[in-house]
Amino acid sequence: MTEITAPKSSLTSGEFTDEIREQLKYTQGVTPEQATAADVYVATAAAVRRHLVDSWMKTQHDMVNGDTKAVGYLSAEFLMGKQLENALLNAGLTEQFEGAMKELGFDTKDVIDAEYEPGLGNGGLGRLAACYIDSLASIGVPAFGYGIRYQYGIFKQEFDENGKQIETPDYWLVNEEPWGHVDYNRDQRVNFGGEVVEENGKRVWKPAWAVRAVPCDYMVPGYKSGRVNTLRLWTAKSYDEFDLRGWQSLEIVCRSCIRKLVQYSHMRLRMVAGYPAHEIRADEAASSRHQDALRDRTRRIWGTMQRSPGSPWSLPVLQESVFHQPVIFIG
Repeated sequence: MTEITAPKSSLTSGEFTDEIREQLKYTQGVTPEQATAADVYVATAAAVRRHLVDSWMKTQHDMVNGDTKAVGYLSAEFLMGKQLENALLNAGLTEQFEGAMKELGFDTKDVIDAEYEPGLGNGGLGRLAACYIDSLASIGVPAFGYGIRYQYGIFKQEFDENGKQIETPDYWLVNEEPWGHVDYNRDQRVNFGGEVVEENGKRVWKPAWAVRAVPCDYMVPGYKSGRVNTLRLWTAKSYDEFDLRGWQSLEIVCRSCIRKLVQYSHMRLRMVAGYPAHEIRADEAASSRHQDALRDRTRRIWGTMQRSPGSPWSLPVLQESVFHQPVIFIG
């Protein structure tokens, strides 16, 4: 049987300790003496993330500019679990981390426990998606995962004073979250509803309302593969949260689309103002993902040129659904 050994970086424990100290100073604004376990967690995450960035950028370069195909996985849920230990392992920095914690005077378990698990789903579907996207990275297959960055993903179960089980929101973003990279330059406009009218002999869609889909990218490092894939989660933002004319009369006019937006982008399972929430989220995620793929492949085929109307285009979709099942495509 082949012995499986974890990768190990050439970085020493002392050097990694210095990197964490630097992040404590410049990222958290504290000294090691002032730092809490949560501070050290964020600093360590920032330090180990720097060791993954080169492989992450190379993977993206291969996907956009290379001849290789890439797998896309669109899912309503991605239950990736806590990321620090996995990132340390795949960067070959587990032993250095343990040594750094001893030198800084922190217990490794306390620092690891300071990470709040991402609440990006409710159960098996999210675990399966996480296994796929992680396994693809480990076997060296370039891949992108696409989903929604829920603010309240998995509810917390508690008991009230009468012993009755109740559910409360699990706000996993309540503290600093160091893994995601928000890229406002890749935002997409996602339109909903409205009507189709005829203008100058052409049919034109006039949407009733729209949201701004903003991507937040998470690294998914592979085990001993050199691949770092991407999990791109979309956050819904509003274009017009209130009317300034209404503000002048001390009335903040919230549009109906904003009320829907605030509700459906926060929770995993909800009915939103009469709309099935999973259908609205599926529309937003699928539209965002397809526009994102079009931009990437346009750049890959035509470089900096804009895709002209009528240009040949194909985006094979192997399976479609309204988020009852994942969608897998290869392009």
